[in-house]
Amino acid sequence: MKENEIINETAEDSGVGEYEFVKPAKIDGEVRKSIPYDFTMLNGSNIRHAKGELQRSGYTVAVKELDEVFHAAMFAEAAGISIADVERFSPRDYINVADLARDFLYGEE
Repeated sequence: MKENEIINETAEDSGVGEYEFVKPAKIDGEVRKSIPYDFTMLNGSNIRHAKGELQRSGYTVAVKELDEVFHAAMFAEAAGISIADVERFSPRDYINVADLARDFLYGEE
């Protein structure tokens, strides 16, 4: 299996799958090699929650379609983890999961 491959995704753009880390990540005190996510269960309150968490940390989302930090926060929502957990991901993993969120949120249907 290739590094950072998405495993167990039901369809390429389904929004549901499991992300395999390039470098294992510590989540809730446990070192993990992969993490499941489900963008299809998100709703407007998840967007509001993610934006609120970012604002409380002093970050302002400028253009959400281009904002990698916002996309990473949306991955956290889809994976049911904290934004702080995502911020501890390796740079490659952080960018990869942010890209997953962006592609789901703004991809063609």
